[in-house]
Amino acid sequence: MKSMHKPQTIACALSALFALAAATTASANTALWIGNPGVTVTTNWSDNANWNNIGGGGAGALQNDVRFGGTGSAAAAGTITSVVDVNQHPFSLTYTNGPGQFHTTFIPAGVTLTNDNGLIVGGLTADAYTTVVNITGEGTLVQNGTPVTVQNYGSSASTALATLDLSGLTSFVYTNSGGTLTVGGAGGNRSAGSLSLAGVSNCVTVGTLNLATGSGANAANSSLKLGSGTNIINVGVVNIVNNKNSATLNFQGATGGLRLRGVGGTDADRANFTVANRNQTGTGTATGTLALNGHPVDIKAGTMIIGQNSAGSSVNTGTGNLQFDTGTVDVTTLNLAVCSNPGAAAANGTVTVGSGGTLIVGSGGFSLVNRTGAAAAATGALNISGGSVIASNSIIKTTSTSSTGNITMTGGTLSVAAGKTIGTPAIPLDSVTLSSATLNLSVAISLTNINVGALNLVDAANTVNVATLPPIGGFPAQFPLAVYTSFPGGGSLALGTLPNSFLGYISNDFAGTVWLVVTNGPFVAKSDLWAGAANDNWDTTSLNWTNAGVAVAYVEGDLVTFDDSARTNNVNLTGARSPTTLTVSNSVLNYTFSGPGS
Repeated sequence: MKSMHKPQTIACALSALFALAAATTASANTALWIGNPGVTVTTNWSDNANWNNIGGGGAGALQNDVRFGGTGSAAAAGTITSVVDVNQHPFSLTYTNGPGQFHTTFIPAGVTLTNDNGLIVGGLTADAYTTVVNITGEGTLVQNGTPVTVQNYGSSASTALATLDLSGLTSFVYTNSGGTLTVGGAGGNRSAGSLSLAGVSNCVTVGTLNLATGSGANAANSSLKLGSGTNIINVGVVNIVNNKNSATLNFQGATGGLRLRGVGGTDADRANFTVANRNQTGTGTATGTLALNGHPVDIKAGTMIIGQNSAGSSVNTGTGNLQFDTGTVDVTTLNLAVCSNPGAAAANGTVTVGSGGTLIVGSGGFSLVNRTGAAAAATGALNISGGSVIASNSIIKTTSTSSTGNITMTGGTLSVAAGKTIGTPAIPLDSVTLSSATLNLSVAISLTNINVGALNLVDAANTVNVATLPPIGGFPAQFPLAVYTSFPGGGSLALGTLPNSFLGYISNDFAGTVWLVVTNGPFVAKSDLWAGAANDNWDTTSLNWTNAGVAVAYVEGDLVTFDDSARTNNVNLTGARSPTTLTVSNSVLNYTFSGPGS
């Protein structure tokens, strides 16, 4: 995928340079479109007879505030109402046509429409007020200025909507690293909008992308549809739904891919996401969905929040969803179901990774549930349906009360880094359900890999691969892989691979623990620190030593150390001992070694 995007990224950068080079200064007047298909001689932008210029300055559209209203509109969508027949350079561009009034602006091949400042579709307040605009053709729309806003507002009903459809256009370039792209969500009440990006190529660099983030009462559903070709988006912050709104970000059809980075556009630049933040009082829910299934994606994100409720007081829910099944989503910190509402509200977050998809969660961690509201509830779910999840940190819940965190795997692979766990002993996950699933884990002393309430093994086709083992001084050695409180399924876990030439098996004691039993393999000396907690004997059975803070027995060949932390300085060698190394590092305790082996 990276090789696929590289030339397109360069093309996007070149388009951006062209767009910036084309920018000029201030507007001269307002240019109202009065061309009318079948009435005026032409519908060309270059024909000054098609414009009513109000104020000083030159005629036509060039460096003027261009406005399209009801005049010259068509009775049906798709009828061309204006033609950008030569390169044009308006100061700003606004469409305010209403219900039953459709504008289609055509940009032919080889022609560029460059807009220096705001691109506004709608912006009006009236129930059932709909603004529909299509920009089509094999040419290019270059947007330099900010904001780009697609929305209408309702007064008392959730029926207003503004639509900008670029799907019939070849190329769209928006370059403004401090700008905003807002679809249904900038001020006003009951705002809603729909934006379909260009069909072949989209290169967008913008500071903030807002989808359905308007304040006030419930609005109609908003949407952002990615193009059927290349979509390169470099953005600082992505807000998908807040307040009482609902929206979906998805693709227009069966084709198209997405490469998304931070504003800088490099692999080191990451965008921050919030999907569905119910952050306003009153009734109504917030539902936001990133529905990317069936399309290759390459996303690098910093912090991603899926499902949030931060309203001061509300009993309603913020529900966020991320779905993808092809390509990679690489996120530093992933937080699901974040609920700080003190009222009886809820936050729900779900991530589903389908076959062909890879979710990488970095050092910031993966939290299924983050609940701090006193009466609130939160539910987070990770669903792996044939895909792959790689976690560099533990997968946890931050709270246990009114918090539900579940992992469900139907096929696919879950890999957790060494020293990290699924759930914690203090706050286990609620359920881990495995069906023909593969787990890649690393075993360590004093660590249980899976801490869960219900361990549901649906079938016997589940496999655990162990990447690393702690030092083992004798065989058999056993380590807890999973601790559970209920075992509703009738399936099992099978051992896949062990490191080096170790051999072993997995055993479920059906009393709450699944064990890894290592039966043989290469001897690995461990480090033993003398404690003398059981007695004074240096033998091979007494737990007089510690390794990483855990009481252990000495095994011949271990690396032993005596320091000032021991309970006793008297050491009775019950027989001859052969440590690989012996270190005495003491300044307080004066050791006395005695016994038959001394």
